[in-house]
Amino acid sequence: CGRSLSSRGSRSGAERNREKTAASNPILSANLNKLEVPVIKLAVPLLHVSVAKAAIDFYCHRLGFRLEFAHGVDDAHSDPCYMGISRDGVWINLSSFSGDGVAGSVANPMVDDVDALHAEFVANDVPIDSGPVDQTWGSREMYVKDADRNCLRFIADRQSLA
Repeated sequence: CGRSLSSRGSRSGAERNREKTAASNPILSANLNKLEVPVIKLAVPLLHVSVAKAAIDFYCHRLGFRLEFAHGVDDAHSDPCYMGISRDGVWINLSSFSGDGVAGSVANPMVDDVDALHAEFVANDVPIDSGPVDQTWGSREMYVKDADRNCLRFIADRQSLA
């Protein structure tokens, strides 16, 4: 952070990480060239919900997500329950287990067309917290909140819409 790209040269992030670790720990330096540094590929937001069945209704039946899995204590859809939902390759995890996330969290799904999504949600009687608006920082956004005050900020880059 803060260094220009040209000062980094052509070394990969993995190579730079190996060099930093070798410099700080000579014992590991002999083995570092043999090891692959793991790469983080995806982050899946976890939203806390109070009632699993209500969350499934909202996210799946109204927002168009698909329930991929549900792990409950007894029945798969009774509380507490840990669920995974997806739409268009985007995943969100929902949990009614105590200690999993906090109500009122935020996730930012990046979308191609906020206005088309808005029309779909209005047709499904989804309450829109903030309708499609052009932000001063260059995106077009729409906010939707669930019953637990979790906010999905659907964001499209206006540059890609032009």
